Amino acid sequence: VAYNLNLRADVLLAMGETSEALRNAKQALAILETRFGKSHLEVGYMLNTIAKIKAERKNHPESIRLYQRGIEILTTHQSSNGFFLALPHAELGDVFLQTGDKKRARHHIDEADRILTMQKSKAIPTIAFVQYGRAKLNLAEKRDQLALEHFRQAVSLCQGNRCNALDHARLLFDYARTLLPTDRASAIQYAQQAKARYDAIDGHKADSTAVTKWLKRTLAGK
Repeated sequence: VAYNLNLRADVLLAMGETSEALRNAKQALAILETRFGKSHLEVGYMLNTIAKIKAERKNHPESIRLYQRGIEILTTHQSSNGFFLALPHAELGDVFLQTGDKKRARHHIDEADRILTMQKSKAIPTIAFVQYGRAKLNLAEKRDQLALEHFRQAVSLCQGNRCNALDHARLLFDYARTLLPTDRASAIQYAQQAKARYDAIDGHKADSTAVTKWLKRTLAGK
């Protein structure tokens, strides 16, 4: 039952239905905690899922708390080098970046990168998400050229539908906006790809509309 609730939460989150996603995820967490206890490995995974939903709802303090607790549980089961710690570290880094805490964002992105390197991981979605995080961090630190390099790596890794669809759409649009001052034609191309990605995901009409408006302004030379 908990597994099915977790799957449903993931689907609802991808559709932008964060309230229902949170309800299903909390139900799954309650079942897991009752069955296995509050420090079980599966509980750690579930806490990270809820943390991601909280981040989507812009509840950053709660998201940070849940990620930290989830990472703590996973670390007790897998050591600090466990492969499955890489993604929550990267996601937590992204939340810190959204709050403007670049120092802690860099710490967690570096930690995710360290784990992936140590494990010689070939998990393309996670590697791409870390590169995406580095791109956004470098943008925040006004290092646009380095940001573009990491954007290129992330976009290349995600070719062929190898990444989470929503993350991929966001990546493409962020890359387009960063690329615009130096390569307008390519920026428009990547924004069009982002729009197509958003159009293919239920519940993200507003995101698609935002890209359309950006494209109209850019094509008009504004």
